[in-house]
Amino acid sequence: MLTEGVGGDFGKIGITTRANQGKVPPGVEPDYRDAILSEMWVVDGECRTSKGIGIGSAQSEVEKAYGKGKKFKTYLMKGKSDKIGQLGDYVLEYPAWPLSFTRAKWD
Repeated sequence: MLTEGVGGDFGKIGITTRANQGKVPPGVEPDYRDAILSEMWVVDGECRTSKGIGIGSAQSEVEKAYGKGKKFKTYLMKGKSDKIGQLGDYVLEYPAWPLSFTRAKWD
C-alpha cells in the first residue's frame, strides 16, 4: 500500500535515499532526485493507495475516493507512447494529497 504524499514500506518521499531503500514492490518505480526519493510511479501490479485505488480503477472510483481532480493532458506526440500514457490520455492531479492518476481515457 502507498500512503498519499508519504510513500510505502520500502521508502518515504523526501527522506529515503537510494542507498537505504527497502524492497520495492513489483510494478512500482521509485524516482530519485539528488539520491532522495521524490516520486513513485505505479505502472503495474497490485499496489494500491490507502483509499484502495490502483491500476485499473475507474475514474468514478478515483473521484469517489479523492474528489474531482485537476485535469491536464499529457505531452505525447502521435504515434508515440510511454509508460505514463498514450496520445489522448490525460492526468487527474490532486495537489493537496499530492497525487496524480494517468493513462486515463476515462469518460
